[in-house]
Amino acid sequence: MTKSRSFRYGYNAGDLVSSALSGWLFMNLVYLIVTIASGEGLETLHSGVQTYMRNFLTVAVYAAVTVFFVIVFAEVIALVKNGRRILSVLLLSEYIVFSVVTALDLPGSVSEIAFLAAVIVFLIPILLYVASAFRETNGEDPIVPTKEPSAPFAPVLIFGIVASCVFGGVVAAIGVMRYLGYSAPNFDFGIFCQMYADMAKTGTPVTTVERDGLLSHFAVHTSPALYLLLPFYFVFRTPITLAVGQAVILYSGVVPLLLIGRRRGLSNGLLALLSIAYAAYPAIGTGCFYDFHENCFLLPLLLWTFWFSECRRPVPFFLFALLTLSVKEDAFVYLVIFALFLFFSEKRWKTALPLMILSLGYFLLVSHLMKQNGEGVMSWRYSNLLPSGESGLLGVVVTVFTQPGYVLTQIFSSSARDAGKFKYIGALLLPLGGLPCVSRKPSRWILLTPLLLNLLTMYVYQPNINFQYSFGIIAFLFYAAALNLADLSARARSFTAGSLVYSAAACVVAFSLLVSPMIPANANHMKAWKDRHDTITETLAKIPDDASVAATTFLVPHLSQHAELYETYYHTASGWIKTDCDYYVFDLRYGSDDKQESQIKRLKSSGYREVFRDDGAILVLTRLPAEDDPFTP
Repeated sequence: MTKSRSFRYGYNAGDLVSSALSGWLFMNLVYLIVTIASGEGLETLHSGVQTYMRNFLTVAVYAAVTVFFVIVFAEVIALVKNGRRILSVLLLSEYIVFSVVTALDLPGSVSEIAFLAAVIVFLIPILLYVASAFRETNGEDPIVPTKEPSAPFAPVLIFGIVASCVFGGVVAAIGVMRYLGYSAPNFDFGIFCQMYADMAKTGTPVTTVERDGLLSHFAVHTSPALYLLLPFYFVFRTPITLAVGQAVILYSGVVPLLLIGRRRGLSNGLLALLSIAYAAYPAIGTGCFYDFHENCFLLPLLLWTFWFSECRRPVPFFLFALLTLSVKEDAFVYLVIFALFLFFSEKRWKTALPLMILSLGYFLLVSHLMKQNGEGVMSWRYSNLLPSGESGLLGVVVTVFTQPGYVLTQIFSSSARDAGKFKYIGALLLPLGGLPCVSRKPSRWILLTPLLLNLLTMYVYQPNINFQYSFGIIAFLFYAAALNLADLSARARSFTAGSLVYSAAACVVAFSLLVSPMIPANANHMKAWKDRHDTITETLAKIPDDASVAATTFLVPHLSQHAELYETYYHTASGWIKTDCDYYVFDLRYGSDDKQESQIKRLKSSGYREVFRDDGAILVLTRLPAEDDPFTP
């Protein structure tokens, strides 16, 4: 047994967090009571956040009270017998009163069940802190195994890679079949197909299909990490490279995960089960259902960052941290959370502070550049947390800090007022048997906070495992699972093995039910529509590569070699027909609705002529003269 690391006077990281939380709750509780007593309620609380944005004194009072509580907690713990127990009960009491007062004045637009679930979720770490204060441990914690097992590592590493190849191969095959079966749409696959085609020619990530005009993708998302896949695209210049590449990138994360588990002392048996759980984890497979996206880089890069942190190797650690930041402008949030984990849970402030500064500095620089030269950061996805008249992530941060009652109402609420977010949490945690949550250390729960990124928004695609927004969160969940497995005592290890067997089995079953059926479904689709697809492929091949084209969504990826390419839906969205394209191409596999027929008639009246039509397959219109048109005999 070894003594728990702490600050001076026996004041540890858990006390620091709990005291700051206590001061924060106290100020919000006072403000909440005063607001309700004055006749106002939570409905006006949110709109009042802009007052905080412009009132430095109020924010200063919040900070001062929080610091005061930290100092008082430190003195009480150091000088008063059972001080930690007294203060833990105070924190619990404050939270209960705060929750009750908020619930009594809950707006009618907020689901009571959603609010109750949020209250319970945030109550759990507080109860863990209270329990730890009353547990007689004499300041001791179980030893965390740091010595790697003597059994050879190569066999389990090979096993993990093979398992990932099997399940990753299924995911790659689904992506390829979606492309070949004309089932992959412009958003987002067509965008990346054209972007990589342009990158291979000019080195710049320029597209025309993303915003219906010539634009660098970095004006929408700053993602230099996309260049990591470019060398492979140089060799295989086809959209299939993106579908296969995404699967390889995602499932390569099994290597750093196994290295982390090995360093933490997990046996080869546990590592083998963990690798199966990773390879068959359903949210990784389903996250590829809408084809390629830059978020796929987050999962392996974060795991490699965690691994080099475990090894205490600063140079590769900060190198992979930079690579993680290069995935997307909002990737800094993951590293800020990891920096908080290193500071509070691992006591590694010499690593945490530089990482925090690097992450925030990078985000401030990139967000400034995007605001000046692009579309800015997509803070609109958190518009439910932005006060009226405000924009930007600063408004979100202030709302979270000053209005916890309102924020609690948003965590499990959805725009459809359904149980979507409950299902989302279950889809992420249940296949792992809840292992990311099984820890005696409240500070370990910091690794679960990335979930809030997808729970606090009303953007329906984020809290949904069928989209790419969970890849960064998955890295944290598996890292937390590996750490928690290693922390369990030898007495509980047999139970742990059983839990991990359940997790591996649950992941395989879920993968079989959610992902694998896409193989026969796509195969049947390709077989049933083969003649039509052959006609479409032959027709598209006749369009000159230097021609400008507007096409319907499922045809865009197959025309990505064209430098000037548009999607008809957006190219005609303004209500008038644009006649700037050499060709208009329409997908007729699913018929032609009134709107599309109207577009076709208006194009013909504007000088376009029909050069090829196969009902049930494809229609091609052109403005080129007959002598320049390859379709004209």
